[in-house]
Amino acid sequence: LKGNKAWRKEKKTFDSLIGTLEPYTESLPSVLILTAVWVTETKIKDDDNFQGGEDRSMSNVLFLSAYISSIFLSSFGIIKFFKNGPFGFLPCEGKLDGYLSLKTFFLFFS
Repeated sequence: LKGNKAWRKEKKTFDSLIGTLEPYTESLPSVLILTAVWVTETKIKDDDNFQGGEDRSMSNVLFLSAYISSIFLSSFGIIKFFKNGPFGFLPCEGKLDGYLSLKTFFLFFS
């Protein structure tokens, strides 16, 4: 890579063809499965211990961290799709390759 100037073109091809599939094959299904587990435990089984209450167990902390990280990673993956995908409308130039822009910020929290 050091002497080859074509690495940016290869990176863009990789990002637009392969890198944009990640949120739809990993993060979003993970959010759906974790949401189904949460609804099953709290609403269907009526398990008050699953919510944690005052004594949060390690399993509750791990579940919440997995759930929250899956939501953030799926949002980031969708942003990456809108930035590098077939109809990219987010900027590719700027701070952190365009990830620190106002449009990206609003899209992340929408």
